Amino acid sequence: MALTRAQRIEKNKTSTSGMSLLFLEILTDDAIRIVNDTIDHEWGGYVWIGVPIRLGSVNYNDKEFPTITLQISNVNKQVGAALALVEGGGGTEVIVRVINTKLLSEPPMQIEYFKIKDSSRGDLWCDITLGCDRFGLQLLHTYTVSRDFCQYIITTGYGGIECGVKASYKALYPECNGSIEDCRQRKNSHRFKGKLGT
Repeated sequence: MALTRAQRIEKNKTSTSGMSLLFLEILTDDAIRIVNDTIDHEWGGYVWIGVPIRLGSVNYNDKEFPTITLQISNVNKQVGAALALVEGGGGTEVIVRVINTKLLSEPPMQIEYFKIKDSSRGDLWCDITLGCDRFGLQLLHTYTVSRDFCQYIITTGYGGIECGVKASYKALYPECNGSIEDCRQRKNSHRFKGKLGT
């Protein structure tokens, strides 16, 4: 997922009062929306309840797909009760979003989809093991290469750092449709991000 300009600026600051938080949405009948913080946050038209969340390490073995276990505070008993209603939540979809507190009007900086593989609950913590379906493990490439379309139009835009078209040509041709013909017209075909041979 490409970051917006505001997100890139905030992410690259060496000092900021904003922080990136984990927004966790467990899609039961009455969705559970929690955020890894001490206070509640309003985002996307919902109130996300602030609770402590501990991230475990990713578990790898030769027989199963990787999983990760989250420990979610169960002091208020909300998460544990909701999981009990769906018999532990096995197979329930979970959406994990990373959102910066300074950029709550922006889309998430990162979004991932998981399924609950296992869960347990105690008086203080709920352990939820997240994994993904086989199809969720497919590799997603940064660029989808096509024969006659320049991917730089999508990533950094016409005239961006990857495109590198000269300012004089950009002034002469303010729009680009991403074709090799447009690149040749602007004397920029050496930077064309398409594969003509495919």
